[in-house]
Amino acid sequence: RIRLIVSLFIAFLLSSVFITNRRPAVSSEAQMTSIFSTIFISFIIIGVMSITTVLPVMLKIRDVFYLHRAAGMTDHRDLNQALAVAEKRFICLGSACFCLVFYFTIGLELSFNKFLAFWGFFTFNLALYSYFGQAFMCSVRGMATAQILNSVFIGINNFFSGLIVRPQYLSGFFLAPYYITPGHYVYEGLIVSQFTGDYRLVTTNEGSEYDDWVRALPAEDRPYCPSAQPCEETQYCCPTDCCGTVEQFMDSFFGGFFNAGNLLQDILVLGLFLVTARVMTYYSLKFFNYTST
Repeated sequence: RIRLIVSLFIAFLLSSVFITNRRPAVSSEAQMTSIFSTIFISFIIIGVMSITTVLPVMLKIRDVFYLHRAAGMTDHRDLNQALAVAEKRFICLGSACFCLVFYFTIGLELSFNKFLAFWGFFTFNLALYSYFGQAFMCSVRGMATAQILNSVFIGINNFFSGLIVRPQYLSGFFLAPYYITPGHYVYEGLIVSQFTGDYRLVTTNEGSEYDDWVRALPAEDRPYCPSAQPCEETQYCCPTDCCGTVEQFMDSFFGGFFNAGNLLQDILVLGLFLVTARVMTYYSLKFFNYTST
């Protein structure tokens, strides 16, 4: 219950920044960057809360399990299944509560399919942090070591999910952690599912990467740059000499790495990560015993 209340509070706190200017017809580059950053912060914060709160509970469960197994009362298969089922309620409910507040307050599109996609990827994220927290606690002897593993997991997701260092600026060795980071697939799913096909306008800053990106597009793909039509004859009025769309801003911001063609891949990879976490927990419970009995 406490975790749900905290989730609701964080959802409103993060999204309320945009409550007075929800879903404007014309945005600036700074506004769009702020929205992308807030979505990133939201899944990171909730993930960190999930993985840190699961550790102490998992430690107690694990140590009691060792005693019960020694007495022949249970085995690793039963506990592994119970852990997956017990956490499922919080994962689904916590994600739904967070998304209901965050999604509509920040001003994302009023579309059932887009909301469902946002909730789905957010649920994946919450499940990954929860189940990897269980796996780490079952894999090592004490809380201190599990917290180190958690810190590494959190740090990798912070750095390689695609915002702090965007994928177009990674090369060589650093592309490897980008492609094996769960947060990359969560973040791509959250962003692409919301902003693909979004034709609201984004004004360009002269000389910016986005400005160069839009001006380099074929003429038919940049009808607002320069604005050749009177405002009353267009769906949106570009207030400057050059505008692109939200979808084009997304393409420019992530260098074309985030695109709708990757959504199925994102879902499959996140599913594989979940299976990895459950298998890791299963074999850790089967082969390790860190309590003297």
